[in-house]
Amino acid sequence: MHKPLINRFWEKVDIKGLDECWFWKASLSAKGYGQIKVNGVVVRASRLAFELTNGPIKEGLQALHRCDNRNCCNPSHIYEGTADDNIIDREKRNPVSRELCGVTHTKFTATEVQDIRKLKGTMTQRAAAAVYGVTHFTIRMIWTKSEFLCKEGYYV
Repeated sequence: MHKPLINRFWEKVDIKGLDECWFWKASLSAKGYGQIKVNGVVVRASRLAFELTNGPIKEGLQALHRCDNRNCCNPSHIYEGTADDNIIDREKRNPVSRELCGVTHTKFTATEVQDIRKLKGTMTQRAAAAVYGVTHFTIRMIWTKSEFLCKEGYYV
């Protein structure tokens, strides 16, 4: 017999004090979010933590972290909001020093990042890197990541 979802879920969370992050101890997504299968569908652990505690998240909204810790499942650190709310909130807390895959600063403006993305499929990463004076890894980051920190201090 299968354990009830609520039991299966909370046994995978390292529950600490009310103000501390509660880390997910099981599977993580490639972007570092806790994840669990529910009825054959992969669900973010933070979203499920919120819903188990507060009820379903409204249509069109997401589970957002006050703590900016993708692996946190403390319901008091999670709130409902839009993707735009998430960006605004994140930038208020930490405007420029956020990291994305080890890249903390970039020499590219938002326009240059968009121009580099347009080159994908027209030349190799190494060729684009030579044009812009960076490593092919930087070009790969720009081409493959949905977000990239630009010179102005926000993600494009």
